[in-house]
This record gives sequence, C-alpha cells and structure tokens, in this order.
Amino acid sequence: MFYNPEDKKLPEAFIEGGRPSIKKYEKVIAAVKAELLGERDLMRRINLKQNQIRVIKADLIEQKIIRQLANKKFEYIFEAPALDTKAFEELRAAKTKDLDSMIQYE
Repeated sequence: MFYNPEDKKLPEAFIEGGRPSIKKYEKVIAAVKAELLGERDLMRRINLKQNQIRVIKADLIEQKIIRQLANKKFEYIFEAPALDTKAFEELRAAKTKDLDSMIQYE
C-alpha cells in the first residue's frame, strides 16, 4: 500500500459533511429565533446546502428546539432545551478515530 498525506483530505471531508458543524446549527437556531423561515429562506440566509439544512432541521425538531408549522415555515420553541451536541461529537470522534487507525495501518 502507498499512502500520501493528501489521501486524508477526502475521508475528512466525509466526516465533516456527515454532520454539519455546531456553528451551523447555532446559525439556524438564531435565524429561526429571529423570524419564521422556510427551508429555502434558511438556505439563502445562512448560505447552506439543502442537505445540510435538512439534517439540521430534523435534529432540531427531534430535540424540540424548533417546530414546523402548517405553512412549512419553522419557528423557534421558546424555553426550548439547549442544543445537545454530545451525540454529534461522539460520532465525529469515532469516525476520526477509525480514519486515524486506517492511516496507522497503512
């Protein structure tokens, strides 16, 4: 096997892309806190791709931080719990550990 340090960039991009960063979640929360926004509004306002917005909104709905209204817009649930990032961080750490193990093997 041949290994080039550049080979690490693609798997790292997959790890990063698998779950948007916490800062992106915080931007979505702040935007929805300020006003009712639909998916396209969020994409334009925060400059995120559709798949990232969909992952974030699903997580925020599951954590009862935002809810989707009948008009397809999202609203912030005041007195919502704080964003729980533990699961995201654990997943990212596990995938990074797996990547590091593969690189050590090579």
